[in-house]
Amino acid sequence: MTQDGIMQLRELTLEELERKKKKEEKAQEKELKKLKAAQKAEAAKLQAQQTSGANKAPKKKNAKRDTGEENPEDFLDPHTPFGQKKQLSRLMAKAFNPSAVEKAWYSWWEKSNFFVADPKSSKPPFVILLPPPNVTGELHIGHALTAALQDVLVRWRRMSGFNVLWVPGTDHAGIATQVKVEEKIMHEKQLKRRDIGREEFLSEAWKWKEKCGGTILKQLRQLGASLDWSREVRIPAWYLTLDDDELKDFGAYNNHWVIARTEQEAQQEARKVFDGKNFQLTQDPDVLDTWFSSGLFPLSVLGWPDNTDDLIAFYPTSLLETGHDILFFWVARMVMLGIKLGGDMPFGKVYLHPLIRDAHGRKISKSLGNAIDPLDVINGITLEGLHKKLEKRLEEGHLDPNGLKVAKEEQTKDFPNGIPECGADALRFALVSYTAQSDKIYLDILRVVGYRQWCNKLWNAIRFAMSKLGDDYTPPSDIVPNVMPFSCQWILSVLNKAVSKTVSSLEAYEFSDETTAVHHWWQYQLCDVFIEVIKPYFASSNPEFASAKRYAQDTMWICLDNGLRLLHPFMPFVTEELWQRLPSRNGCKKESIMISDYPSSAEDWTNDDVECEMNLVESVVKELRSLRSLIPNKERLERRVAFVRGRVNDDAEIIIKHELEIKTLGNLSSLEVLKEKDAVPAGCVVGVVNEALSVFLKTQGAIDVDAEREKLKKRMDDIKKLHDNLSRTMSASGYKEKVKSNVHEENVARLASCLQELSSLEEASQHLERESAKESNGCASPGE
Repeated sequence: MTQDGIMQLRELTLEELERKKKKEEKAQEKELKKLKAAQKAEAAKLQAQQTSGANKAPKKKNAKRDTGEENPEDFLDPHTPFGQKKQLSRLMAKAFNPSAVEKAWYSWWEKSNFFVADPKSSKPPFVILLPPPNVTGELHIGHALTAALQDVLVRWRRMSGFNVLWVPGTDHAGIATQVKVEEKIMHEKQLKRRDIGREEFLSEAWKWKEKCGGTILKQLRQLGASLDWSREVRIPAWYLTLDDDELKDFGAYNNHWVIARTEQEAQQEARKVFDGKNFQLTQDPDVLDTWFSSGLFPLSVLGWPDNTDDLIAFYPTSLLETGHDILFFWVARMVMLGIKLGGDMPFGKVYLHPLIRDAHGRKISKSLGNAIDPLDVINGITLEGLHKKLEKRLEEGHLDPNGLKVAKEEQTKDFPNGIPECGADALRFALVSYTAQSDKIYLDILRVVGYRQWCNKLWNAIRFAMSKLGDDYTPPSDIVPNVMPFSCQWILSVLNKAVSKTVSSLEAYEFSDETTAVHHWWQYQLCDVFIEVIKPYFASSNPEFASAKRYAQDTMWICLDNGLRLLHPFMPFVTEELWQRLPSRNGCKKESIMISDYPSSAEDWTNDDVECEMNLVESVVKELRSLRSLIPNKERLERRVAFVRGRVNDDAEIIIKHELEIKTLGNLSSLEVLKEKDAVPAGCVVGVVNEALSVFLKTQGAIDVDAEREKLKKRMDDIKKLHDNLSRTMSASGYKEKVKSNVHEENVARLASCLQELSSLEEASQHLERESAKESNGCASPGE
């Protein structure tokens, strides 16, 4: 196949995966709607209970606790004064609520100076600058991507022992801002910029900045951006021309620059440097600021031209994260000015993030009316609210009447029920995960909704853990995995690999790989497998489970502690809240998760043999669940009898050893391992796990024979195709001369495996037809 052909095949596969993902997200959206309806009903019930019980004596509340009844107030977070550490409810709420979880934490982080860098620190520096957005109204979803990506890196490095400085660049007033102010003046006063004069225009510009700058600061804080606000920068640059200068040209002397917000402040700064000398200050007369002064950004934020502690400690910076559309306008200027005025490249690396487009592939633009405010995704907004925002843009002159009509139609089509409340954590995680889409992101809000639902999964995992750990639980000071139950060894091993993969991906700036590794471990390994498989230890009073129960508690605590710290840079709010609820190890716990240590891999946790055995267990369970899907809905959740028949003794021994795990995950009443020559049980539907293993599930009634027949046919077609392709490869001219002996042996083994699996599938197909004929004739026999 040609390289082009390979690329086309690869693109097709990605499209198919994306379509599958969208189907899953639609299903998740339905679940979200059910959840929100349940939350509303619970809130209404809670309000009614609070109203009716408002005048009752405290004895009544205590009486409820004494009788074991739930007190609604136990699930409500107490009021937390601004800037103080959030006070948590006595009991965890039964469902995740982003607005409840994400309040209060940021102001406490900020007031506690967790974001502030120390130029005198002995820790290695990690410095990154937030590109200063034009003050053109409000941040859009593209700015949210920038903030999310940078905050992931910043929080990870901070937790990894670096002296982190993340400087906010929010006081930027450039050509784009000038255009917005000119539009405003024309709309309100029907005047042009030159009609009102420079001073009045500057006054209007600063009014605009104060209004819109405040919106931007609010947006950044709600996104969880852990910026060092004590170093909030002032961009405008002023050039001093001294009376005794030989060269009078603008910018002739490198040491004649000062950075100040106003001309008065520039005068003060200049006098500190050139005390007693006469000078004139000059700023660009046509615009409030230029790409030139932005080019000074890496220097000016650190106090240049003075040789400040910040400049010594933090220049050059570590990384610039930006879009490829401003490489020439901004990045190149920073490089030139950094080398000329700072003596070094202003940053060591540049990461170019993708540009966001809407779900239809169109560029995000206020003039198109498809720009999305991150706060609307975080807080949720009705369709009517979205329409009102469009109407406001029309009033401000950003949309024409025809554009308004088209934009409303598109909004009605894309968001018929508005945008549900997703929270900052879900938005951040979705945006970061999207970075795999090369240089463009096609944003679908349903994907954000899916991650909001996933937050609920995390929430429930902690709720389960807290109920099983108990109030008196003390975490272990150390663990020895090889003495633990099989499931505990397995989850620690795959956690270890998730940690390694996440860290290596962070180091390589492979953001999508990071989110995939973290999400896969939490969703498909911890929640879907481990938490389910340890439930029998807690449900039974069998003394044989006593030690397993304790090991399961310790493993669960270790997983949640490490897992939350692993996830924190991506989802700061929910991880802080959940981590604060975990018991501490001998009272030794950092004040916040954001200043705790980022997880690192432990060599003795990895166990490939255990993982291999669990892979077989999961394959058996997956096939049993597939068979269960053929049973009518009303009978599908009943516990069933199952059988496993293998051709390889090693596989059979693994199944016998892990009978409890398979029964638990497969919802089985019993599991029996058959020998190769044993007859197939009657009344069963059969599935093929691999070339050496088949499973049988008692159906106790009708099944969808056509669906099972189609499934077997598709599987046989796939194996035949694989077999034929491999056969052609091995029979090709020059194969034996070109292929190494070990590769040839592997191909021979794969070919034999295909033939064996085809035989098993053919047997399963024949069994299906026999069972179908018996059911049709109404004469099912007791055995074969």
